[in-house]
Amino acid sequence: MMVTIVLMFSQWELYPLELPGQSNATRALGCAIVIGLAGMRILEGGAPQPHTVSVVATVLAGSLLTVNGAFADHARTATVAVEVVCGLFCVLCAGGLAVRTHRG
Repeated sequence: MMVTIVLMFSQWELYPLELPGQSNATRALGCAIVIGLAGMRILEGGAPQPHTVSVVATVLAGSLLTVNGAFADHARTATVAVEVVCGLFCVLCAGGLAVRTHRG
């Protein structure tokens, strides 16, 4: 959920209003929506359940966010850092949750 909040607030401050900035903002916001919905499902479901669909959605959205940050044209380097760090954080957290729930 923290990644969704960071990406939402970065829409106002980090992304410029020109074309490359708004294209990246739209892609980042799409990933933030998926990550936020998966995070709410994980929080609502509780600890003992395996959240396979939510974990997979978080890994995919985090991977897409990382790839967008690494390879898309950006107007500011701060947006690259935010997208890559948030994407890697999502993949790391989802991997940790997958290991914890499947280990028992």
